[in-house]
Formats: sequence, structure tokens, C-alpha cells
Amino acid sequence: MDDRFYHGIIGSTDRICGYNVSALTPWHNVILTAINSPVLDPAKETSAGDLLLFLKVLNTRWPDIPDLRAKFKDKWWWWRLNKAKVLLRELGKLKDWLDSQLSSPVTWEVTHTDKGAGKRLSSPAILALIVSLVSKGNIQLESAWNMRIAEARWYDAVLAELNGADVRFAYDNEELPAAQLESKDEAEIIALAKRELPPAKFQVWLANRKENQRKAK
Repeated sequence: MDDRFYHGIIGSTDRICGYNVSALTPWHNVILTAINSPVLDPAKETSAGDLLLFLKVLNTRWPDIPDLRAKFKDKWWWWRLNKAKVLLRELGKLKDWLDSQLSSPVTWEVTHTDKGAGKRLSSPAILALIVSLVSKGNIQLESAWNMRIAEARWYDAVLAELNGADVRFAYDNEELPAAQLESKDEAEIIALAKRELPPAKFQVWLANRKENQRKAK
């Protein structure tokens, strides 16, 4: 077992800009997507206003809609966040908290020969996750929408395996299975390793691979 499992199941809590944050749920994901929040997109910058809206959304439970109007506390924090030092501090706390909240399982790629295997869903991923938990796990709809995303994904992956899906969980101390490396060129192998392994583990794997290739010449 590795930290992804413990973070995903146990979760984390913190206090950011005066808001207590304890769970990032599928319902939050839907609302944040609807308002085009940049917080969950690493490629986008997060402003003070984006951060405060994000925190207001986190204080909502399904099926309620958040009140996004700025209150006195929000205006006071927006003024404080104009100081770069304060903004970076609060964003740093948010990043650490999100790393735990989004600590989802990683599975090895499984090669199938059956026609139709590995079919990609056209339905929204977050809704597919909820329907899976309700239909396969007999979890109440309210509980599914208000469950932490990472925890929900762990439940969903385990349910899939228990129901016969060809799933193999990847852990930090594992190397890439040799079966996945067959018929792939070097660039594809490195891309696969970067996608499947945690960043620190990937760097160790890459260094070892280059050293082994150097010795083999």
C-alpha cells in the first residue's frame, strides 16, 4: 500500500482564507466546472477572486447551490490577498490540501484482445462515477455526491475489480510490467512510465533505465 491510498481514504482538512475545508466532492466538481473555475486546472492561474469563489463552493453540499455573493469576510480576505505573500501562502495551503483530496488510484494499463474491451464512455466522467457508486456499490445518491472525489474513485475502482474487471492497481514500489513495454519504442515507453508512475518514482525509474542502457552498449 502507498500514500495515494491513505490520502484518498483518510483525506485532509485545513483552514484557508477563513474557510474550513474538508472535502472536494463530485458535486463541487460539477459546480466549479459550470462556473469555469481555474483552480483545478494546473495550466491556469488562480486569482484572489478565483480562490474565494472556490472556497465558497466547497462549503456547499448536494443538492444545494452555493451563494456566491461576496460577504464582508470575503471582501476582507480579498483585500488581504492583494499582498503577494498572503496570496502565495494561502495558495500553497490549497495546493497541499488538493494533493490529498485528489489522491486517486493508479492502475496499470491492461492490453485486451476482445472486441469492445476498453470501451470509452461518452457520458460525463463525474456523472459516470456517481452512477457507478449508486448502481454497483448500493451507495445512496446523497452520499455519493457528497463523498470526497478521491475516496469515490477508490471505491469505484475496487468495485470494478470485485465485479470482474481486469484491473491491476499500481503501487509506488512497483516497476512497469514488462508486458506493457512490448512493441513500444523508447519515446512511448518513457511517456507510459511518466503517466503511470508518481513523479519521484518516475525520475528514479528514468535514471535507472538510462544507466542500464549505457551499460548495455
